[in-house]
Amino acid sequence: MGSHDPLDTRPWAEVYGLYHFHEGNPSFLEQLARTREQAKALLKGLDVLEFLAEARLESSLSQVARATGLTKTTSHRILGVLESRGYVERTSAHGGYRLALSQRAGAC
Repeated sequence: MGSHDPLDTRPWAEVYGLYHFHEGNPSFLEQLARTREQAKALLKGLDVLEFLAEARLESSLSQVARATGLTKTTSHRILGVLESRGYVERTSAHGGYRLALSQRAGAC
């Protein structure tokens, strides 16, 4: 197995990933890539939630996309997930969104 050289300046994931790849576990690199994508998606969702928290009023899909720097498609997908989980609610037939005043707020 070998020990990790504390003077090795490569990122930990690179060292660990290369070791496991050579040990016959190529799926580790795939898992690492998937974890990074999930983290990126989470950050985008948090950006949407933070914008809605600061806005305090109904915000349109266009406003959410513009404020977060996301595309309308990505914003719509994220808002749909947040709505299905009870974090966001639609406020009008015209597609406005705001933070949901739900049980989730008191669950923390």
